[in-house]
Amino acid sequence: MIKELSKSLEILSKPYDFFHKARKEKTINESVRFLAVFSVIYSLLYFMFKLAMGVPDLSAFPNMFMAWIVSAGMLVTLIIIVPIVTVISTIIYHPIAFILKCRKGLPSTFKAVVYSSAPVFILGWIPFVTFISSLWSIALMVIAISKLHEVSMKRAFMTIVPLYILFISLTLLFSGNADMILGAHSSELLGITR
Repeated sequence: MIKELSKSLEILSKPYDFFHKARKEKTINESVRFLAVFSVIYSLLYFMFKLAMGVPDLSAFPNMFMAWIVSAGMLVTLIIIVPIVTVISTIIYHPIAFILKCRKGLPSTFKAVVYSSAPVFILGWIPFVTFISSLWSIALMVIAISKLHEVSMKRAFMTIVPLYILFISLTLLFSGNADMILGAHSSELLGITR
């Protein structure tokens, strides 16, 4: 675990050097270990923060045993979901990277996704800092794709940023913030009356 923590500090402080070294990793074993350690750390921090904020409301359960069983289930689910989302992200990014002539293979894309997530793993559980850590991860992802696939920063940028713009646009559209963007109530635009 100490090795993964020192890696995360190097990713955050010297990303160019780190990703240059990561290019020499022959397998994804080290990145899988990094993902496993930080899935647990992030999940625990996020879960403890939510518990401190009263989510879930433990008093709503008939007894404390039931409340802790549900809480433990939520924690385990979170620990499992983080690697699944990472794999799905890799599967989404890789075809675009391949189209843009990033030819170092799926393992390089996986390492880029895992290691560039370090800011989110470390700070993403803190409200209002999540956005900043996400932007930091996007910047690291561009550097990671460039270094690990040995392509220009421009090509790496074109691999990553359009997907984020699409994701953010869809999130805003479907999150209820469409009212703010469109300047009218979504229900009125859809012809639904109150």
